[in-house]
Amino acid sequence: MKYYAVRRGVKSGIYTSSKEFKECIRDYEDPEYKVFKSEIDAEHYIMRYRVRQKSKVKEG
Repeated sequence: MKYYAVRRGVKSGIYTSSKEFKECIRDYEDPEYKVFKSEIDAEHYIMRYRVRQKSKVKEG
């Protein structure tokens, strides 16, 4: 099974359906995503981005 992790898109999250995944990045100017074989790896990818975004807000 593939896990599509979307960091930046119409709606961020983890998807197992390529159709849902494509809808989440379609028409988004600069999407950020990655495909994983494990759900845990996909979750870590999303969580690292969220932590980095929170630290940027605190610094700014």
